Amino acid sequence: MDSEVQNVSAMEDVTSTALFNAMDSVKEYYTPLLVLFGLSGNLLVLFRLFSTSLHRLHFTAYLIGLCFIDCLFLVLLLIFWLQYHNVWLYHIPGWCQGLTMLGFICNALAVWFIAGLASEALLTVRSPFQSGVWWPAWRPRFMAMVMTIIAVIVYLNVCLLYA
Repeated sequence: MDSEVQNVSAMEDVTSTALFNAMDSVKEYYTPLLVLFGLSGNLLVLFRLFSTSLHRLHFTAYLIGLCFIDCLFLVLLLIFWLQYHNVWLYHIPGWCQGLTMLGFICNALAVWFIAGLASEALLTVRSPFQSGVWWPAWRPRFMAMVMTIIAVIVYLNVCLLYA
């Protein structure tokens, strides 16, 4: 009976080691590819929005904010990935709290910008000819700025309380 338990334990160790090695190789190669393609796609979208008159439309304020937030999150992901190559930016005193707070802010704002974009689409689909009257062009920009300020205040308080 003991030999069977030891055999099962040895097989579990081999399996967990193989899984751990597979996850290391995924972290090693997948993360920089994700950052590269994500940043290039977001920068391409930002270039397209700003090179045409699309940036003047009311709903693109959320898209522009979402692209900036996603780019910032991808840069944070690259900074976290660099610690596997002995670049310890995350472990500098003060940077840990700041980068963690920026990650929280990016996650919260990504959700709220998508919710704002969905509400814009709902208003436009519900009454396409009156959406400009109910929802002027300056209001989504104002709402995106208010969401950003609220997220910074909330997560700054959280980071200061638990730092």
